[in-house]
Amino acid sequence: MQPIILYDIPSKLPGNYWTPNPAKSRFSLNFKGLPFETKWIEYPDIAGVLQAIGAKPSLMSDGSQVYTVPVIQDPNTGAVITDSFAIAEYLDRTYPEKPLFPHGTSTLIHVFDRAFLAAGRDSKLLVLVRMAEILNPVSEEYFKRTREEGYGMKWEDFSPEGPKRDADWESLKAAHNAMNGWYEKGGKWIMGEAFSYADIIVACEILWYKRVFHEDEWVNYSTWNEGRWPKLLAAVQEECTLDLVNSAYLNTRPAYHRDGELNVRMLQDATRLIDIDLPQSDTASLLTMVTDKSQLPPDLLGLQVNGVTDRISQRPSKRDDIDDRFNKRE
Repeated sequence: MQPIILYDIPSKLPGNYWTPNPAKSRFSLNFKGLPFETKWIEYPDIAGVLQAIGAKPSLMSDGSQVYTVPVIQDPNTGAVITDSFAIAEYLDRTYPEKPLFPHGTSTLIHVFDRAFLAAGRDSKLLVLVRMAEILNPVSEEYFKRTREEGYGMKWEDFSPEGPKRDADWESLKAAHNAMNGWYEKGGKWIMGEAFSYADIIVACEILWYKRVFHEDEWVNYSTWNEGRWPKLLAAVQEECTLDLVNSAYLNTRPAYHRDGELNVRMLQDATRLIDIDLPQSDTASLLTMVTDKSQLPPDLLGLQVNGVTDRISQRPSKRDDIDDRFNKRE
């Protein structure tokens, strides 16, 4: 199977990823075990790139049409799909194993999605301010200018420090109190014991906050509702088999290569992400590390990178199986 292409917006953050809607598609692809790679598009380039691949614009609430991400391009079927929810529905139709909408719940989860978006709408300006801070300069300028035009207000008035900012935080907290009630009425997931796309929707919103909030803001947010939200994010990431190396590295690279070159690059990038030095830098030593996890630095083992090396350190006779499983990771 050829990797599906996911279009997303880069940032100044390690690993690039940050925005919630492409994250929903990324989590969905991982959950289903489908190979994919990411193409990053800066905000001013989105319309031109998506028009060139034949993507459809999204219909806004005011009736206008705008090119947005996520978009996926599936070379296995020729399909080009716009919008995270439509992508999830497409993936379930085309690759029905491990459904995102169990028991035909697409309509129900679509209603949930609308209610979830409405719950946090009043605090959106606060998050927009934090978003602009992590964008690359070319996207930051475009983002601020187009949001000023869309909202009809100056950027400095979006969520200024003081009573307006405090009110935005209170609004966001109230929305989470409401969401907390939804989970308390069920089981582990929105639909009780059945994991679904509804949980991916919530988790990607949490991931968005984790990526764009200042450190002290994230620490405070993490205490809300007895710490439910970071725990939920971790649980959904586990369900979708996401980890440090996959989230920050593999989604930007082609599928696994048989010659081991990608394994070495993956290890090098993983160590750079957490600021540790490899004891050896020659190719032979690095290849030893990716086939023998006992040779990895302890800091890497503590971050579950050993889980990745487990999957690429099988006997040569299992190489085809390794390819299949590794390609299914982000």
